[in-house]
Amino acid sequence: MLTYQSSIPAIDSRLAFSPDSRYLAIAGRLPFLEILDLSTGTMLPVPDASPFTLDAVWFTPGGRLYGSLWDRMFDYGRTFGEKVKRTDFDPDLGGVRGFSPDRRFTITTSGLGSRLKMHLLKFDRTVSTVWSIATPNAFNNFAAVTPGAERILTVDVDERILERSTASGKIVRDYKNTIMIRSFAFTADGGRLVARTRTGSPFVWDDGDVTRKPRRMNVKHKRSITDMALHPNGRYALLTTKDGPVAVGDLGATQSDRAFDWSIGSTESVAISPDGFLAATLGEGGQVVVWDWDL
Repeated sequence: MLTYQSSIPAIDSRLAFSPDSRYLAIAGRLPFLEILDLSTGTMLPVPDASPFTLDAVWFTPGGRLYGSLWDRMFDYGRTFGEKVKRTDFDPDLGGVRGFSPDRRFTITTSGLGSRLKMHLLKFDRTVSTVWSIATPNAFNNFAAVTPGAERILTVDVDERILERSTASGKIVRDYKNTIMIRSFAFTADGGRLVARTRTGSPFVWDDGDVTRKPRRMNVKHKRSITDMALHPNGRYALLTTKDGPVAVGDLGATQSDRAFDWSIGSTESVAISPDGFLAATLGEGGQVVVWDWDL
């Protein structure tokens, strides 16, 4: 376990590992974004990273770092030195609502008033728009995408789960939903769908079957879950808590009592490296803890 000091507090924070696990992006309140070089232990500042707190930060499979606000996206590149520059990516895109597990596909929203749209973006060597479709209350939607975008699910403002065409984004099925979803995502193998509710409770749909009632994931501190990250093996999750410990969720079990307690106060963000060997969380005083996760 290694500890680093960030200028960013835990509240409203986001974390993301680069594909090679060398960098950890830390987004949150002022100064909005820092990049930790884990090979040297150096914290790289990002001047003018964003005019406001970023609501999402992620690395593409090619190692390029992006961030977003509700109405715009930023491109921070893939080579980080003493200075990391921001490029305003596309003024018509922003408001990330969900990712595929490998971050190759991203659902974003854009527009104002009656011109709201939902977009499926593919991040590869270049960024391309797969589809763009008018969507009522798009900013109140949450999305989950399987690794190859074979399935796309969104939750609308009325809490319905909608299955969308991968080719056009049009709604092809409408499912009844009994929980108030705050975020949800497919596991890396696409085999399970995991959700976090607005009250902080974690739920699992086995086999990604949303026609069935989801199963509550029983973990330590389950009433104060603030963030969730899924392990690439599709079996485990890490969940941060208001009271500090990072709980371990076993997606295939009915009960899990494991937790990592680093004594850094409330933790509100967590990330797992793409290879599954490292995990990171951020404490309320800006302490960044990175540890080897030996399953």
